[in-house]
Amino acid sequence: MTLVSVVDNLPYRKLAAAHVPLVASTLYDIGVSVPARTFGETRMALFCFYCRDGEDSETLREMHLKEQRKHMAEHSENYLAAGPLTNKQGEFVGSLLIIEAEDEASAREMVNDDPYVTGGVWQSIRVDKFEPVKGRWKDR
Repeated sequence: MTLVSVVDNLPYRKLAAAHVPLVASTLYDIGVSVPARTFGETRMALFCFYCRDGEDSETLREMHLKEQRKHMAEHSENYLAAGPLTNKQGEFVGSLLIIEAEDEASAREMVNDDPYVTGGVWQSIRVDKFEPVKGRWKDR
């Protein structure tokens, strides 16, 4: 089975169709239910989206920046952290998003609508559940 045929059967199909192929490491726990932390009355979990830029990302970032910031503002309650990743020269190479959501499907749905996804800035996205054991987020 090819990665493409596997991706076609995943809940992240919309993102893959938006020219953002999943990396193989994200396939390990698709469909596996992992207990989430309780936040108030709602069960919330953290998900890290490691987004790598594609070709022409500098131009595409500039084109979609205003829309992307608006999208983040509309979902600000879900963004625990978000920002660019840079190389040694200070050039953008991607983004890291830490999203708080009830489940992975909800987090993915929000990222699917991000203008950097729909605008082709990111060429690949790796998604992992994050369980803080130290630091400010440990007892959130």
